[in-house]
Amino acid sequence: MARRENERCREARKWMHYNYGKSCLAPLTGTDWRAFDALVHAWDLWTYTREESALDACVALLQCMQRSTRELGIALIPYAADWSDERKFREEFSAMLGVNDEPMLRLVQSG
Repeated sequence: MARRENERCREARKWMHYNYGKSCLAPLTGTDWRAFDALVHAWDLWTYTREESALDACVALLQCMQRSTRELGIALIPYAADWSDERKFREEFSAMLGVNDEPMLRLVQSG
């Protein structure tokens, strides 16, 4: 059965390409893509509610991704929330998720 891509997920992918470069999502596998798309909505939910249970869902989805691609799921935070939220999350959860406490992805210079 073919997957129907959600509009919000399409927008998030465009946002990632704009901010991190056209090939930034290339490392994602089939499982990673599903977790990434679910994270788009989970980060939205957390931004809206700021509930601990929504944050737990985000962490669980990140753990479904390969360790090497979790950085991309964390890079989605500013799409739904704020750049400062991404920094706070990274500081708090980097060791548990096995990602660097400094972003590996670099913003693309626009303009």
